Amino acid sequence: MTPGQLREPQHMTALARANEIRLARSRVKRDLRAGRLTLADALEHPAVQTMTLAALLDAQERWGDVRVTAFLARLSISPSRRIGDLTPRQRQTVLAPKPAPPLDKDVTAFRPVRSTPTPWDLWAA
Repeated sequence: MTPGQLREPQHMTALARANEIRLARSRVKRDLRAGRLTLADALEHPAVQTMTLAALLDAQERWGDVRVTAFLARLSISPSRRIGDLTPRQRQTVLAPKPAPPLDKDVTAFRPVRSTPTPWDLWAA
């Protein structure tokens, strides 16, 4: 190699590697949401080891920020904890099936009481 023929610049190589990881992470999150991949398999995937646990849990169907934060708080795990930094015990805790917390009251029986009828009530009558 002569001095005029340089390899690809280091920043371009790093950019290409970062794009590969982003694509692999999005594939894992998409497969997790679709049910083609279990959470246990997703936790072992090499592309998600530097991803936060909260971001991976949020990718599951019907899991949002509130559910993820409450779940991790109950397990005493920080939402910013990286998957690769989880201890084996924390991994087991995350994967263990959790019973649903008991409801304080029957939310299906809740119906707001209105003192005055709404326009819809007057029209439907």
